[in-house]
Amino acid sequence: MLIMIRALSLLAGLTLCAALHPLTSAASINMPQTQPAEEILARGILRAQQSTEIKAGMTAQLIELPYKEGEYFRLGALIAQFDCTLEEAELAALEKRHQTYRLKYENSAELHKFGAAGRLDVALAQSEMQQALAETKLIKARLKYCTIHAPYSGFVTARPASVFETPQQGELLYSLEKSGPLDLSIIVPSNWMTWLKKGHSLEFKIDETGEIIQAQIIRLGASIDPVSQTIEVIAKPHSNKFLMSGMSGYASFERAHE
Repeated sequence: MLIMIRALSLLAGLTLCAALHPLTSAASINMPQTQPAEEILARGILRAQQSTEIKAGMTAQLIELPYKEGEYFRLGALIAQFDCTLEEAELAALEKRHQTYRLKYENSAELHKFGAAGRLDVALAQSEMQQALAETKLIKARLKYCTIHAPYSGFVTARPASVFETPQQGELLYSLEKSGPLDLSIIVPSNWMTWLKKGHSLEFKIDETGEIIQAQIIRLGASIDPVSQTIEVIAKPHSNKFLMSGMSGYASFERAHE
């Protein structure tokens, strides 16, 4: 009998508490649950911030092509030299011709003062002098292509030419990549722009090594590919240690549910 009385008293107390706090009980029952973030993947590739193709500026024999594929070079290093013996000889001859025509013009101008030469003689002498000067400048401009120096410090990624060959003007000599921090280029669906912004963090798993690195979006592409409906985003790895241009893998993003 005593046990039954105590049980009834406990039940009455619980009923009273529920009556006194109806809002708290309802709120506890109807409180929305936080949804976990969704992890989504996209392919990416590491690449140099700057790359360049070095092409022949003239048709002549290569006598220096010192750097091979994979080798490192410094800013200003001589990376190619052509045999410009003929151009140098032609320049010397043109400079002598220009000097001769200049003396001829000066003499004609002096004779014209005393009436011993006509205006036409002076004009023709001046024209010959100016033509020789123009040809001299043209050869000097061509001689600038005889040597090629590195535009920055970096690595040779390709060298299709060989020393002692005679490439035609415009033929590829080197493909170069600038050394230093790498960019991570990722191609993502264009509708990701609704939530993927500058500063978004990500993880990148490298296919070649299996290593996972941390990175952060630093900019989005300026245009969308209308065919594939994709856009390029550029991320900056937090560390470039042991990374090489050309490494590829999967970028992992977390997208919070709204």
